[in-house]
Amino acid sequence: MEKSLILDDNVRNRLAAEAYKDEITKENIKKVIQKNSVITNVPDFKLYTESDPNSGLDAYAIHFYDKTVNEVYFFVRGTEVDQFEDIYADAAGIAAGSNIDQLNKFDEAYNRVKQKIKSDNGLSSKEMKGLSINLDGHSLGGNQVTSLALKHGEFQTVRGLNDAPVNVYQMTWFDNNFYQSVEKKFKTNNIYSIDEKKLLAFAADYYEENSRNITHVRVKGEPLYTQSFPGKFYPGKNIQILEPSEATKEFPDVSTYPL
Repeated sequence: MEKSLILDDNVRNRLAAEAYKDEITKENIKKVIQKNSVITNVPDFKLYTESDPNSGLDAYAIHFYDKTVNEVYFFVRGTEVDQFEDIYADAAGIAAGSNIDQLNKFDEAYNRVKQKIKSDNGLSSKEMKGLSINLDGHSLGGNQVTSLALKHGEFQTVRGLNDAPVNVYQMTWFDNNFYQSVEKKFKTNNIYSIDEKKLLAFAADYYEENSRNITHVRVKGEPLYTQSFPGKFYPGKNIQILEPSEATKEFPDVSTYPL
């Protein structure tokens, strides 16, 4: 049984909204945690921010570490409607299934933060194996955290908040091991020649283990999930439905996809 985490789902929903802010500070994060949880004295943590203007990536991570706790939480921003790079990631990446610029930048940022955690705290390889890694992403950010979870499969919890779906074609470009398995299974390097239903069924089986800790958190009536495009894929079977009254400004709807 997995141990309980410091941060519950409610406070993580609120912390996901911080990724949309121009400046992310430890003080603001502490205030969000204190306001939305039973924690009065927030344990000290290290803050890591990651952004890439060329791809549009904006994310941050907070790491709690002492003798009894070793937990990191990543939060990834969703689409900013006035940012071309995000619109391109939605259209060319998720809807068309070809572009992986933001996914690659998030993958790089994720590995960079892990290395910083190791060096900043002088952690051994054994201690790094004990690190509880947790991901939250809203909308476009939800696509990124679930895609990363499928590729690496080393997370305690992964939460897509009104998350845009994974695109199975995008995953073939993002996860080379998956691409090679697809090529071997279907005996072709042209993924677009493969019957879509068969490819999706294969992906569901291939990623079954890595999708077990993925939860899709949805607002009832939110239209994103009715949108359809080739390769649309929601991995995992954990779905949490919130009433619209629970969808505060910190947990916004995303309207029709991609805008």
